[in-house]
Amino acid sequence: MMRRRTALALAALPATKAVGQPQGREGPATMTPLGGPGGRSFNVGIGNDTRDSVVFRLRPKDGNWAEHRLAPGRTEVFACDPCGGVFEIEVTTAGQRLIYDIRAGARYLIRVNAARNIFDVYLAE
Repeated sequence: MMRRRTALALAALPATKAVGQPQGREGPATMTPLGGPGGRSFNVGIGNDTRDSVVFRLRPKDGNWAEHRLAPGRTEVFACDPCGGVFEIEVTTAGQRLIYDIRAGARYLIRVNAARNIFDVYLAE
């Protein structure tokens, strides 16, 4: 089960995660407010470090995909109970789809990758 809350955006460094391919079932994830019932909770923060709203998909590893939209300068904290602490994020720009494994306890930013002219995912300090 996934939950989310709003936080502040952070500075970023390039992520060193490998691009993978989605696996498992497609469909919406179940979202509940933080503090809801469940086992051990794993959190990951994702922020928008661009001047535009960004759309991305997120899921617990091998779980159901859910689409999210972030306004410029905003960060959301996503949680799942229990999921093992591994999420997958998908960002698509101009037909180029990037999928990364991201880890609970970290914060990531979606930024413009100027060399590729696309949105990309970076690890925040």
